[in-house]
Amino acid sequence: MVSVKENSNKVLIDGESLEVYGPPPVIGSVLRVPGEGTRIIHTMPTFDGCDPLPARGFAKVANGVSSGSRCFAISLDYAPVRSAWGKEAGWLTPAVDFAKFNEYFGVFVPRIGLFLPALFVIDASSHLLYSEICDRLDATVNFQVAQKVFLEDLDKSVGT
Repeated sequence: MVSVKENSNKVLIDGESLEVYGPPPVIGSVLRVPGEGTRIIHTMPTFDGCDPLPARGFAKVANGVSSGSRCFAISLDYAPVRSAWGKEAGWLTPAVDFAKFNEYFGVFVPRIGLFLPALFVIDASSHLLYSEICDRLDATVNFQVAQKVFLEDLDKSVGT
């Protein structure tokens, strides 16, 4: 069982409190992230139980409505599994400067060497539009809510 305490940089795993790299980012903040355009970033432990279907649906929408948007899968634990998952889900698995990524996103638990499952939607100006950090390592993020935020932002940018 894993839970994240609100406004804290600790996570509770099987009754033990572990440090998370830093506090989660605030909606609206400007973040340094890989790529250009709108970016959807999913941090995840790459164990075999991670279902690519919901992520694939999001990737199809993102790639279908905007050539400037990208979906990124980021993990540290095992690159071949991450790459296979990214290929199956239609997400890129870029080489990331993890120190800088952790500085801005703070979802990495150093002691266990894993990211908490999390989803971030960042617009083309690098402002954070949506943030969800799971409270368990085996939990899944809500791609439907994130997709709604992504599409609403796209509608706003087309309308201006």
